[in-house]
Amino acid sequence: LRHCPIPVYLTGGNGSLLPRKVVAAVEVSDTKPADNELNERIIHEASSLALQCDAELHLLYACDISAAFLENMSGVGLTLADLTRKLREDLEQSFLGLAERFGVPADCRHFIKGPPVSVLSEFAHAQDVDVIVMGRNQSRGLAKLVGSTIEHILYQVPCSVLAV
Repeated sequence: LRHCPIPVYLTGGNGSLLPRKVVAAVEVSDTKPADNELNERIIHEASSLALQCDAELHLLYACDISAAFLENMSGVGLTLADLTRKLREDLEQSFLGLAERFGVPADCRHFIKGPPVSVLSEFAHAQDVDVIVMGRNQSRGLAKLVGSTIEHILYQVPCSVLAV
């Protein structure tokens, strides 16, 4: 899964022949060109699958603001709560811009606060998701030992996963 150069479709146990609901899980906290490129690939794969199966396409971002993000931010006279609110607003604007660019309807956009694995798992269960399309990055250091979000999500969702 980590080294496969093409998308990998891992079928889940939901028993659905054709997906009716496809979720593109994106990451908008990084603004590096490679991350934007991966988001575009995720949305392209998800929208292609949804179009082929006449399924709903949803866009989801799990907003997990942690101290790691806040370390690089500085502001004179701003509290931690102010910085957190500002960062969340910036992330939400990035998410909405991405959704607009790809024509995702407002009722199919999901900006949810929380850690990605929990958010995706809860959303998949609550919304009867058939497929989650998400990106896989090359893990380094401790992350390589602990595992990626995709590796963790596989054990928690009742649906298929398309790893891009």
